[in-house]
Amino acid sequence: MLEQHVVPVRVEERLDALPPEIHDMPVNLYHTDDYLVINAGLPRCLPDRVHVSVAPGKMLIRAERHPGEPVREERTYILSELPEGAVGRVLDLPQGEWAYDDAEAHFANGLLTVSIPTQTRAEYLRQMNAA
Repeated sequence: MLEQHVVPVRVEERLDALPPEIHDMPVNLYHTDDYLVINAGLPRCLPDRVHVSVAPGKMLIRAERHPGEPVREERTYILSELPEGAVGRVLDLPQGEWAYDDAEAHFANGLLTVSIPTQTRAEYLRQMNAA
């Protein structure tokens, strides 16, 4: 079983742009009837260096690959296309009744998954937890 790490999601009033020196990251963005879901590929990132912030209509994901001292690895790379240092992405989120305050993020095996429930789903979950 993969060990999942919970990543805190900060709710902001607005988000600033990323500096130009930050490398981009690949993402998938989709929705179901109950959730808006973002998957971000963050290989070689450490869970405590992954940061997620949301604001109405926007999401900011920032992470670092091998921050500080280089990590000793018992391997010799033939090809290494993953940039070291800061990576990030600002996403425009689709309009909808999203419950940003109830967003959750999990990081496992180099994949960050952020789930933002609809207002209806969030209310249902609150009622279930209150019972």
